[in-house]
Amino acid sequence: MARWHAGAIDAFLDRAHRDPDALGVVLVGSVARGDDRPGSDVDVYLVVTDTAFERAASEGRISFVDRTGIDDPHGYVDVKLVCPSYLRDAVTAGDDPLRASFVGSRVLWDAGGGLAPQIGALLDPGPAYFESLHTAFVAQVALHGGYFLPQATALDNTLLAHHAAVHSAYAAGRLVLAKDGTFFRGAKYLDAQLAASPSAPTGFAELLADLVARPSAVRMRAVEDALSSLVPDGFAISDEVLSRFITDNELSWRTRSSPPEFR
Repeated sequence: MARWHAGAIDAFLDRAHRDPDALGVVLVGSVARGDDRPGSDVDVYLVVTDTAFERAASEGRISFVDRTGIDDPHGYVDVKLVCPSYLRDAVTAGDDPLRASFVGSRVLWDAGGGLAPQIGALLDPGPAYFESLHTAFVAQVALHGGYFLPQATALDNTLLAHHAAVHSAYAAGRLVLAKDGTFFRGAKYLDAQLAASPSAPTGFAELLADLVARPSAVRMRAVEDALSSLVPDGFAISDEVLSRFITDNELSWRTRSSPPEFR
């Protein structure tokens, strides 16, 4: 850990202890995982009371940068606020990037003593969680790649073609991660996550990049073929698959659940 990282953490903890609304501090990101670089920022979740969180949300301050006492010109503490109700809800309803953000985390201070078990539950949602995501992403690939992409070709619609290709590619990548039981960290990490995946077909990230760069039915078929061992029933648009796609996308306003790509 860089000297300024350790100093920034100590200074932030000191301020948190003196904040009457603060309940705990969780170190996350590269510094927590131990793969930080000298220029890495320090990522923390500051746990505050529910009342303080709601007040901060109304003021547009649930995330902020803190440079107090940091002598490195490029250094800062990236602070995100959470609260007890937020963490309780996250155990059952948290999305992949949120859960992934706690992988390798370290509880630096916990006034109530319950943070570690909550984080443990957040990181262990059970196999049904990943099975549901896998099913959802099969439907995303089937519709975006098997319906919207051919429609784009037939209509000579470039925007629709790239839209369908991007959605198909990310759904295909996340399908692989769900098969592994691995949380999706975010779009900028997908290539690296696929490279480390035990289930990803050889050269899969390149197949997805090629599909996005040059959308076509042929390239979409290559992606589907590469996934044949993970999706033995294929990507046919059955009534069940279509219903899942509509439920996840068109009815998200009613189910109060985000479309799969945002989970």
